[in-house]
Amino acid sequence: MLTVGLKEFSEHFGCEESEISNKTKDIIQKYDFSYKECSQEERDEIINQVLDKIKNDKQEIGSPIRTDIWTKGWGENLTAFNENHSEEAFTPKFIRPSEVIRLNGDFVKPNDLNFERNFSYVIRSYLCENYLISYKNIHEFGSGSGFHLIPITRRFPDKNIFGSDFVQTAVDLINNIAKHYDYNLSASLFNFIQPNSNYKIPESSVVCTFGAIEQIASKFDNFLDFLLEKKPELCIHIEPAVEMYDDKNLVDSLAIKFHRKRGYSEGMIPKLEAMDNSGKIKLLKIKRLNFGSLMFEGFTLMVWKPL
Repeated sequence: MLTVGLKEFSEHFGCEESEISNKTKDIIQKYDFSYKECSQEERDEIINQVLDKIKNDKQEIGSPIRTDIWTKGWGENLTAFNENHSEEAFTPKFIRPSEVIRLNGDFVKPNDLNFERNFSYVIRSYLCENYLISYKNIHEFGSGSGFHLIPITRRFPDKNIFGSDFVQTAVDLINNIAKHYDYNLSASLFNFIQPNSNYKIPESSVVCTFGAIEQIASKFDNFLDFLLEKKPELCIHIEPAVEMYDDKNLVDSLAIKFHRKRGYSEGMIPKLEAMDNSGKIKLLKIKRLNFGSLMFEGFTLMVWKPL
């Protein structure tokens, strides 16, 4: 068995081991991040499975029907929370146990089937301790069920936390959770494609997205212009980025096919690089985290600040 330990996580994040806080180290030690490499036969079987999924996948990101699907999906989480205040209501249904994940450009088999979920806990902690901790106000756009926002709120009870989503059921879920636990947290409706110019981003604010911009099919220009106008002190995105794959790598090439067939956002990194070159922003970090699910990687770190 191989494992992802402190050294490996520092390589995923593109930082020194000393830059990983004790709180994040505790999470790394809490979960089982061991895995085994696939045999050639297992790898061939996985590739055939992925090819079949790509061929038969019918989901189209950014289509009008997706609004109804998200409304219904977050509505199920809302109902579950209202009925029994279960912590499980915070977890999106698309985060599920998996026998195969992507790691360092290949397929591997994790010992713990919740490897992806647990890895995301480490990512979130790293962002909290290395970025979010420095600001008084935290804004997550596209907060969904609160999978990231609720733990961030619990980590920083003295900060002002703001969530937003484009469907009302997600907003209601976050506000109900905040009311139940008496959190310093509120949520409101927000549309990436048609941003609300009246949305307030005060001084000492950091903006973040986690797999949210991917859902708007490359229609992110208005949102980036909104951020340039509002000038938060820092912007952090964890999003899939098709530009970060190596198309000469078979496993990566399959992810490219899936990404583009679904219609996930493309072009955000070139857009940020162009904004950096023109002096509109300071691009601080772009790092592929070299980790993902069976079909693609949803984890590229982008950090920048408006100028």
